[in-house]
Amino acid sequence: MPNKIRDDLLTVDKNSYPYIFEKNVTVPIKSLNALVRANVYRPKNVDRAPVIVTYGPYGKDVPYEIFSPHSYHDMNPEQRSTQVAFETPDPQYWTNEGYVVVRADEIGTGQSPGVLDTMSKSTSEAFYGVIEWSAEQRWSTGKVGLLGISYFAGSQWRVAARRPKGLACIIPYEGMADYYRDRCRPGGILALEFLKNWFNRNVKSNQYGLPGKADRGWGPDTIEGDLSEEELAKNRRDQAEENAVNRYRDNEYYASREYNGEDIEVPLLSVGNWGSICCHLRGNVEGFVKASSQYKFLRMIVGRHDLPFYSNEEVQVQKSFLSAFLKGDDYEGWTTGQIPPVNLILRDSSIGYDNLKAGQLYPRRFEHEWPIARTEFTKYYLTADQMLTTEPPLQTPSARLSYQALGTVEKPEFILFKSGRFDKVTEITGHIVAHVNVSATAQLGGPIPKDIDLFFTLRHYKTDGEEAYYTGLMGDPAPLCKGWQRVSLRKVNMEHPLHREDRPHRDYLSTDVLPVLPGEVYAVDAELWPTNVIVRPGEWLALEIGSGDTQGCGFFTHSSDERVPEVMGGDNHIHFNTRYTNWIIRARFSRGDGKRHAVPRKPARDVQRPETQGRLSISISYLAKALTSMSSSEQLIKSIVPLHVGQFMFVRIETNCGIIGFGECGIWGHIAASATVVERFAEYLVGKPAAHIEHHWNVMHRFSYFQGLAINAAISGIDIALWDIKGKTLGVPIYELLGGPCRTRARVYGHIYEKTIDKVLEECKRKMDLGYTAFGHINPFLDEGNDQVYFKTHIKKVEDAISNVRRMREVVGDKVDLLIELHRRLTPAEAVTFCNAIEDARPMFVEDPIRPENADAMARVADRLSVPIATGERFCTIYEFQALFARNAVEYARIDVAVCGGITGAKKVAAMAEAHHIQVVPHNPLSPIGLAACLQIAAAIPNFAVQEYATGFEAGVFTSTAEHLGADIVDYVPKVVEGFVDIPNGPGLGVNLLDNAQTLRPALQQPISMRPHKDGFVVDQ
Repeated sequence: MPNKIRDDLLTVDKNSYPYIFEKNVTVPIKSLNALVRANVYRPKNVDRAPVIVTYGPYGKDVPYEIFSPHSYHDMNPEQRSTQVAFETPDPQYWTNEGYVVVRADEIGTGQSPGVLDTMSKSTSEAFYGVIEWSAEQRWSTGKVGLLGISYFAGSQWRVAARRPKGLACIIPYEGMADYYRDRCRPGGILALEFLKNWFNRNVKSNQYGLPGKADRGWGPDTIEGDLSEEELAKNRRDQAEENAVNRYRDNEYYASREYNGEDIEVPLLSVGNWGSICCHLRGNVEGFVKASSQYKFLRMIVGRHDLPFYSNEEVQVQKSFLSAFLKGDDYEGWTTGQIPPVNLILRDSSIGYDNLKAGQLYPRRFEHEWPIARTEFTKYYLTADQMLTTEPPLQTPSARLSYQALGTVEKPEFILFKSGRFDKVTEITGHIVAHVNVSATAQLGGPIPKDIDLFFTLRHYKTDGEEAYYTGLMGDPAPLCKGWQRVSLRKVNMEHPLHREDRPHRDYLSTDVLPVLPGEVYAVDAELWPTNVIVRPGEWLALEIGSGDTQGCGFFTHSSDERVPEVMGGDNHIHFNTRYTNWIIRARFSRGDGKRHAVPRKPARDVQRPETQGRLSISISYLAKALTSMSSSEQLIKSIVPLHVGQFMFVRIETNCGIIGFGECGIWGHIAASATVVERFAEYLVGKPAAHIEHHWNVMHRFSYFQGLAINAAISGIDIALWDIKGKTLGVPIYELLGGPCRTRARVYGHIYEKTIDKVLEECKRKMDLGYTAFGHINPFLDEGNDQVYFKTHIKKVEDAISNVRRMREVVGDKVDLLIELHRRLTPAEAVTFCNAIEDARPMFVEDPIRPENADAMARVADRLSVPIATGERFCTIYEFQALFARNAVEYARIDVAVCGGITGAKKVAAMAEAHHIQVVPHNPLSPIGLAACLQIAAAIPNFAVQEYATGFEAGVFTSTAEHLGADIVDYVPKVVEGFVDIPNGPGLGVNLLDNAQTLRPALQQPISMRPHKDGFVVDQ
């Protein structure tokens, strides 16, 4: 008989603890017509407080010391109170910090009646109800945060995607995000043993109505009474059994557990463990990447699965994050850009495994994105003599390496491919993919194999030949990372937006199953989970490919009825010849100095400015006075003046509060025309509110019935200046007005311009010494001067340019990205010939291979190239970009903020580019004012790639110089450090024109000239 539900279970204890303890509070879940029982821990003498909620099946009343005695013994004593429970926050600590803690029993467990169905749709639906209930209580401020490990982390992703009312932030510590790929069937292979052990010990042991729990010390018995074995079975969905009979993501069992990670919008701090190589690590990384949250952070840790969460260091991180988003006290700068989005911990072979202090011994480094933008993906080829080499294999006779199918941990079957010893310090951080050509054959008298399971392990060996182990989930010795792939599920969805070269995307649908025939060779791309390690000179790496689990899998083994001789017996083979190349791509960073590197935290507003030659054009004291007396909407435009300074055209706008903003117009040779347009628009704008930027932008565009570059450049300069004023008025950088920073630094590329290849190569070496990691404005034709008649045969023009690009790559090696500038010099046919010929030089992109105005022609060229195309610097409207984007004609958008409509126009184009998975490389051969505008955009958009840093066109003549153009006429120029510049974070643009700029640089007008062709026509430049 089902139990009769009672309404008298609640008890309140105000005296036994330093907090108020309400036990067995009933939480109605209206959407399920169900109820949940929770414990509520409230701080004393506090009427209302923010709430930390957990919801799970392990038992809100099961003491930590009973659930996991070994873990309890080792945990931080400061977090070890009498009522702490496994993998959840300690109520004594957090109530003392001013939070209410709600710990709820999942439906079907503990004191919560109903059907036990872990990680199901009903799990997140009930969790949703508990969150909204917590936000509505009289003791709640209405703000709820989620904090917990493992199960109590994985459930956070799903419920956050539902967007419950009151949910203000989440902190999933070591929590898988994808039920199929992260937990149950990585690579399509069932991890059955873990599911069995986990469910039987941790979940089934706490089922609602299970007799004898109190006698076993496993928390109290079910207050409403025991259930019969028949009733218990009826009310239980066994996760191991369900996974064993469902294989594909379109099965109802898995499909019902799906959710859209992009629906997550709350602030999140995803904390992943490098050692969680078989369960949670992938989820923490992928969950972070997919979430749409404005404030999202990825923090990596090391150590056992259970202990780091409770360490003083991690608790302080949790505390500051919750304070920022639940209390509004952001003392660490989570919302102001002071904390970069990614915080890595860097492992090496010196510490060993199961070292409780490893988290303090390894250095940390901040990054501004994941995957890290400056990653060098290095391909290592597998050879038939079991080596890993960066050299492509030579043409050799066909060969194959064989190993027996169905290996196990007790009897492993694998082949090990070893790299050479490293000759310099090398960091590997990121995603890894392996490409192998495999087949299966039957053994004599054995069954014919119908499938192949591939098991991958990346291992690290020290100089003495011993393997370097790292701490696994349970403190066990773990390799660097692992990966899995079932060959019948090898189909890759390359059209999926999440598909990348280093992360092949598979849908794992029943319709994706492909045949595996004996003796047939199949090419398979396999995802290895992300990792980090610093390899030191004399050490090496090895890739292990096997047919079953090997050392380091812990209790995440993959034996099941799916892996039997009738299906996967016989021998497996890896094939080698010129047709079958096998390789692994690693995310690599080279560090030749052998030192440990860590990036110290730098306050976001700690801007160091050099001494200036002239008085700054903004009075900070007057600005502060103005802000106290007048709102931004009341400020009116007082004057608009074009300023012709050297080769640049600026726009200076002043408000009636005395706040001055600067912008820049960006068309060479016609800046006087833009100046006239600025003066014309001033007639309309003077006297209007300075804050109405979008309105003014539309008026200027719509009034300009006959548009063009000169007009749009003027609009751009005005728009930038108005944004500068708005930022200065509010005391924040412009990027804060555009949604806040995605990054605090921007990668840059330096200009290379010389007229001979030898000079170009010398300049490349010099720029490398200055720390640049990308070179642009590289013209492989080396003939852009106007003083000589031009003629080359078609083959000479193209072949010379091909040779020059290859020589550049030889000089810079794999340390630098090459951004090849073609300046529209080629016909479509020539562009195809040239670009495909330089594919082996791996340029980041080629810019303007043909004239970009014909979007159809550019699309036809792009369709025939493997080299990405960049273009857009001459486009002045969003519609020109749209035409290219819609035709898949470009991979990089060269938005010129001083041409395409300023900050407003650039943001519109960048958003459109993001929707097409196109990255933005802002064009800026202008002054530091234009650079600052570009950097504000770079800070605010997720799809920024690299920024042009103009160092070579002074007074109308190209020169090689380390100084940015116009550095002498502004108060601040971001400096290049290791290939990056800090985003200016002063108010507005963060850069101001000096008052005496026009004296320092008299006006310069570019003469009209074109290089003549031998036939009397002109040559595009």
